[in-house]
Amino acid sequence: MAGRRVGGRIEVEVTWSVYQRMIAAYRHENRRHGRELMARLIDSISTGVPKALVEITKLGRTLKKRAADVLAYFDRPSTSNGPNGGDQRQARAPARLGAGVPQPDQLHRQIPARDRRVQTPTTPWIRMSQIAEQDYDLSINRYKEIEYDEVEHRPPLDIIADIEALDAEIAQGMADLKAMLG
Repeated sequence: MAGRRVGGRIEVEVTWSVYQRMIAAYRHENRRHGRELMARLIDSISTGVPKALVEITKLGRTLKKRAADVLAYFDRPSTSNGPNGGDQRQARAPARLGAGVPQPDQLHRQIPARDRRVQTPTTPWIRMSQIAEQDYDLSINRYKEIEYDEVEHRPPLDIIADIEALDAEIAQGMADLKAMLG
């Protein structure tokens, strides 16, 4: 990362790189080598990450704390993320669904990278091609038009007159208090 600015596109690139390294470790055919890859990844993102890469810093701290649990996956040969022989249920073909309901094969179609959408609960759907056009600037105002409500305010001179009237009332109250005290 030396010589490159932190921010903008670099955040996306670093996050993608970490994700790819993590997937490569889990998918490696040799579990021992996969464990080494994951341990190196955890070490590399748990210290020395620029503060601007907030999400990677958080991920590094979490993985460091949970390293034993994460690496345990590679130490147990029967660990799997899929079905195993102990599952006694019979596999059934899914029933065809009614019109308008997507079929399972339609849910898992590959979407080209340029058309992938990025969404969080507070943002609209955005195509990856739009993000690339904006030079990977992830600021929401680049993609969603912000609407402002028009607010009417009282004229400043009226507000100042009210403040002066309150000051005069306070001054009169203070004068009355001083007169009562002596």
